[in-house]
Amino acid sequence: MDNSASRSPEITSGYIQAFRALHSRLEGVFSNARAQPEAFRELVELFEGCESYLREYFQEATKPRMVEVVERLRSGGDLSGEQLEILRQWIIGDTVNYVRSEKHFVGWMGEFHTVMAELSRAVNDAETTMETVSRARGLLMDGARLLPNIVFFLEQKERLVAFERAVSGDLDEQNRLLLLELIAKCWYSPDQ
Repeated sequence: MDNSASRSPEITSGYIQAFRALHSRLEGVFSNARAQPEAFRELVELFEGCESYLREYFQEATKPRMVEVVERLRSGGDLSGEQLEILRQWIIGDTVNYVRSEKHFVGWMGEFHTVMAELSRAVNDAETTMETVSRARGLLMDGARLLPNIVFFLEQKERLVAFERAVSGDLDEQNRLLLLELIAKCWYSPDQ
Protein backbone atom coordinates (compact mmCIF):
# COMPACT_ATOMS: atom_id res chain seq x y z
CA MET A 1 0.00 0.00 0.00
CA ASP A 2 1.41 3.38 -1.04
CA ASN A 3 1.63 5.78 1.89
CA SER A 4 3.20 8.67 -0.02
CA ALA A 5 0.11 10.79 0.60
CA SER A 6 0.59 10.50 4.35
CA ARG A 7 4.28 11.47 4.08
CA SER A 8 3.94 14.42 1.72
CA PRO A 9 5.85 17.57 2.75
CA GLU A 10 2.77 19.82 2.59
CA ILE A 11 1.00 17.59 5.10
CA THR A 12 4.01 16.88 7.30
CA SER A 13 5.16 20.45 8.03
CA GLY A 14 1.73 21.95 8.67
CA TYR A 15 0.49 18.93 10.57
CA ILE A 16 3.41 18.94 12.97
CA GLN A 17 3.11 22.66 13.67
CA ALA A 18 -0.67 22.64 14.08
CA PHE A 19 -0.87 19.43 16.05
CA ARG A 20 1.84 20.49 18.51
CA ALA A 21 -0.14 23.63 19.33
CA LEU A 22 -3.40 21.71 19.68
CA HIS A 23 -1.76 18.95 21.70
CA SER A 24 -0.23 21.47 24.09
CA ARG A 25 -3.65 22.97 24.74
CA LEU A 26 -5.18 19.53 25.29
CA GLU A 27 -2.45 18.58 27.77
CA GLY A 28 -3.00 21.85 29.65
CA VAL A 29 -6.71 21.20 30.04
CA PHE A 30 -6.21 17.53 30.90
CA SER A 31 -3.60 18.22 33.57
CA ASN A 32 -6.09 20.55 35.28
CA ALA A 33 -9.16 18.33 34.82
CA ARG A 34 -9.02 16.54 38.17
CA ALA A 35 -12.22 14.60 37.43
CA GLN A 36 -14.35 17.74 37.12
CA PRO A 37 -17.15 17.29 34.54
CA GLU A 38 -16.69 20.82 33.16
CA ALA A 39 -13.03 20.19 32.38
CA PHE A 40 -13.84 16.96 30.59
CA ARG A 41 -16.61 18.66 28.60
CA GLU A 42 -13.97 21.18 27.51
CA LEU A 43 -11.74 18.26 26.51
CA VAL A 44 -14.56 16.84 24.37
CA GLU A 45 -14.83 20.18 22.57
CA LEU A 46 -11.05 20.35 22.13
CA PHE A 47 -10.81 16.78 20.80
CA GLU A 48 -13.63 17.41 18.35
CA GLY A 49 -12.08 20.72 17.33
CA CYS A 50 -8.67 19.10 16.82
CA GLU A 51 -10.15 16.34 14.70
CA SER A 52 -12.10 18.83 12.63
CA TYR A 53 -9.05 21.04 12.12
CA LEU A 54 -6.86 18.11 11.09
CA ARG A 55 -9.52 16.86 8.66
CA GLU A 56 -9.75 20.32 7.06
CA TYR A 57 -5.98 20.63 6.96
CA PHE A 58 -5.57 17.21 5.36
CA GLN A 59 -8.24 17.97 2.79
CA GLU A 60 -6.71 21.31 1.88
CA ALA A 61 -3.21 19.82 1.60
CA THR A 62 -4.39 16.96 -0.64
CA LYS A 63 -7.04 18.85 -2.61
CA PRO A 64 -5.16 18.93 -5.95
CA ARG A 65 -4.67 15.16 -5.91
CA MET A 66 -8.25 14.57 -4.83
CA VAL A 67 -9.55 16.73 -7.69
CA GLU A 68 -7.69 14.37 -10.04
CA VAL A 69 -9.38 11.37 -8.38
CA VAL A 70 -12.81 12.96 -8.76
CA GLU A 71 -12.13 13.76 -12.43
CA ARG A 72 -10.92 10.21 -13.05
CA LEU A 73 -14.03 8.73 -11.36
CA ARG A 74 -16.34 11.01 -13.35
CA SER A 75 -14.64 10.18 -16.64
CA GLY A 76 -14.72 6.42 -16.04
CA GLY A 77 -10.94 6.00 -16.00
CA ASP A 78 -9.06 3.59 -13.76
CA LEU A 79 -7.47 4.84 -10.55
CA SER A 80 -3.74 4.48 -10.03
CA GLY A 81 -2.42 2.96 -6.80
CA GLU A 82 -1.62 6.44 -5.47
CA GLN A 83 -5.07 7.72 -6.39
CA LEU A 84 -6.72 4.76 -4.70
CA GLU A 85 -4.63 5.39 -1.58
CA ILE A 86 -5.54 9.09 -1.40
CA LEU A 87 -9.19 8.11 -1.87
CA ARG A 88 -8.85 5.54 0.91
CA GLN A 89 -7.28 8.12 3.24
CA TRP A 90 -10.01 10.65 2.50
CA ILE A 91 -12.92 8.31 3.01
CA ILE A 92 -11.81 5.78 5.62
CA GLY A 93 -8.34 6.77 6.87
CA ASP A 94 -9.72 7.91 10.22
CA THR A 95 -11.97 4.87 10.50
CA VAL A 96 -9.19 2.36 9.78
CA ASN A 97 -7.12 3.84 12.57
CA TYR A 98 -10.04 4.10 15.00
CA VAL A 99 -11.09 0.46 14.47
CA ARG A 100 -7.47 -0.71 14.70
CA SER A 101 -6.82 1.15 17.96
CA GLU A 102 -10.16 0.51 19.70
CA LYS A 103 -9.47 -1.96 22.50
CA HIS A 104 -12.68 -1.69 24.53
CA PHE A 105 -15.34 -3.21 22.28
CA VAL A 106 -15.18 -6.67 23.86
CA GLY A 107 -15.34 -5.08 27.30
CA TRP A 108 -18.32 -2.93 26.30
CA MET A 109 -20.13 -6.01 25.03
CA GLY A 110 -19.33 -7.88 28.26
CA GLU A 111 -20.58 -4.94 30.33
CA PHE A 112 -23.73 -4.76 28.22
CA HIS A 113 -24.43 -8.48 28.71
CA THR A 114 -23.97 -7.96 32.46
CA VAL A 115 -26.41 -5.04 32.40
CA MET A 116 -28.96 -7.15 30.53
CA ALA A 117 -28.56 -10.06 32.97
CA GLU A 118 -28.96 -7.72 35.95
CA LEU A 119 -32.03 -6.15 34.35
CA SER A 120 -33.54 -9.60 33.88
CA ARG A 121 -32.98 -10.32 37.56
CA ALA A 122 -34.53 -6.98 38.50
CA VAL A 123 -37.58 -7.62 36.31
CA ASN A 124 -37.99 -11.12 37.73
CA ASP A 125 -37.54 -9.97 41.34
CA ALA A 126 -40.59 -11.17 43.25
CA GLU A 127 -40.83 -7.97 45.25
CA THR A 128 -40.72 -4.60 43.54
CA THR A 129 -39.37 -2.04 45.96
CA MET A 130 -37.93 1.43 45.64
CA GLU A 131 -34.51 -0.23 45.80
CA THR A 132 -35.22 -2.61 42.87
CA VAL A 133 -36.65 0.25 40.80
CA SER A 134 -33.59 2.41 41.59
CA ARG A 135 -31.28 -0.50 40.73
CA ALA A 136 -33.09 -0.99 37.40
CA ARG A 137 -32.80 2.74 36.65
CA GLY A 138 -29.07 2.64 37.38
CA LEU A 139 -28.65 -0.34 35.08
CA LEU A 140 -30.59 1.45 32.34
CA MET A 141 -28.30 4.46 32.74
CA ASP A 142 -25.28 2.17 32.39
CA GLY A 143 -26.74 0.53 29.28
CA ALA A 144 -27.54 3.92 27.76
CA ARG A 145 -23.91 4.94 28.37
CA LEU A 146 -22.52 1.80 26.72
CA LEU A 147 -24.74 1.58 23.64
CA PRO A 148 -23.48 4.69 21.78
CA ASN A 149 -19.91 3.33 21.94
CA ILE A 150 -21.03 -0.07 20.66
CA VAL A 151 -23.13 1.43 17.87
CA PHE A 152 -20.35 3.82 16.79
CA PHE A 153 -17.78 1.02 16.60
CA LEU A 154 -20.09 -1.23 14.57
CA GLU A 155 -20.98 1.64 12.20
CA GLN A 156 -17.28 2.30 11.58
CA LYS A 157 -16.67 -1.37 10.78
CA GLU A 158 -19.60 -1.25 8.31
CA ARG A 159 -18.07 1.88 6.75
CA LEU A 160 -14.82 -0.01 6.12
CA VAL A 161 -16.61 -2.96 4.55
CA ALA A 162 -18.70 -0.70 2.30
CA PHE A 163 -15.63 1.18 1.05
CA GLU A 164 -13.60 -1.96 0.39
CA ARG A 165 -16.57 -3.51 -1.44
CA ALA A 166 -16.86 -0.39 -3.62
CA VAL A 167 -13.19 -0.38 -4.65
CA SER A 168 -12.64 -4.12 -4.98
CA GLY A 169 -12.37 -5.36 -8.54
CA ASP A 170 -13.49 -3.17 -11.40
CA LEU A 171 -15.01 0.20 -10.60
CA ASP A 172 -18.38 -0.03 -12.29
CA GLU A 173 -20.73 2.93 -12.69
CA GLN A 174 -22.63 2.18 -9.49
CA ASN A 175 -19.44 2.03 -7.40
CA ARG A 176 -18.08 5.18 -9.04
CA LEU A 177 -21.28 7.03 -8.11
CA LEU A 178 -21.08 5.66 -4.58
CA LEU A 179 -17.48 6.81 -4.24
CA LEU A 180 -18.32 10.25 -5.61
CA GLU A 181 -21.15 10.48 -3.08
CA LEU A 182 -18.81 9.47 -0.25
CA ILE A 183 -16.25 12.04 -1.39
CA ALA A 184 -18.93 14.73 -1.39
CA LYS A 185 -19.86 13.79 2.19
CA CYS A 186 -16.23 13.89 3.30
CA TRP A 187 -15.24 17.06 1.49
CA TYR A 188 -15.23 19.90 3.97
CA SER A 189 -15.46 22.75 1.49
CA PRO A 190 -19.09 23.52 0.64
CA ASP A 191 -18.16 24.86 -2.81
CA GLN A 192 -17.02 21.44 -4.07
